[in-house]
Amino acid sequence: MALVALTEGIDALFRHNGPYRLISYPALLVAALLLTAWSVAVMLRAAARYWRDTHGPLRDLADWRAWAKALACAGRLAYLRGGGADCYYPGADPSPARRRLHATVFYGFAACFAATVAAAFLQDILGVDPPYPLLSVPVILGTAGGLAMIVGCAGLIAAGRRSDPAPGAADYGLLAGLGLLAATGLLTLALRATPAYGLVLIAHLATIMVCFCLAPYTRFAHAVYRLLAIVADNVEAARAR
Repeated sequence: MALVALTEGIDALFRHNGPYRLISYPALLVAALLLTAWSVAVMLRAAARYWRDTHGPLRDLADWRAWAKALACAGRLAYLRGGGADCYYPGADPSPARRRLHATVFYGFAACFAATVAAAFLQDILGVDPPYPLLSVPVILGTAGGLAMIVGCAGLIAAGRRSDPAPGAADYGLLAGLGLLAATGLLTLALRATPAYGLVLIAHLATIMVCFCLAPYTRFAHAVYRLLAIVADNVEAARAR
């Protein structure tokens, strides 16, 4: 709201012909880059400390084969299978539910990120400013990713509440935040031709900023640690061979 007031004026909330009539592009870019830089710096520092504590010197991270194999394992969620029979989650019997819900959130988030990259390409390379038509790449990817994130987050929250506290402990704040991020994004698309567009866009942008700030302090950071653990395992296995 402060950025709106300082750049385009508070009356811009009631204009609905494009996001940059609400907040200037430079102001939005600087705000997003600063918060992204903060989040990345915190997670990189934590990752470096984690690697030193669990494996050793940082130079071992230069093993690109270990990275390639680790990314392939992470992409197919290979280590969420509970030793081959899937996790005992949310009940007492093996179930693929957790792995599938994780995959839904993960690939939904990846699709939303790809939508952002596609929009940046259209805007900064091809010179086509938003809003984009419904059948454009950013809108299709963002809609599919947003719906997947909502389904996955809601499913993980519901499953976590049905499970025992120890095996099913869930980061409800992170899941709720990601779900809200997706929901406000879809609302922004649905209401972009209405007077409510300005307020909904502000809610979406604020949710993005808060998620960027808090990501290193939630289970989102555990993705970094898990990936590094797989890399370390690959490095050690290669040395053993």
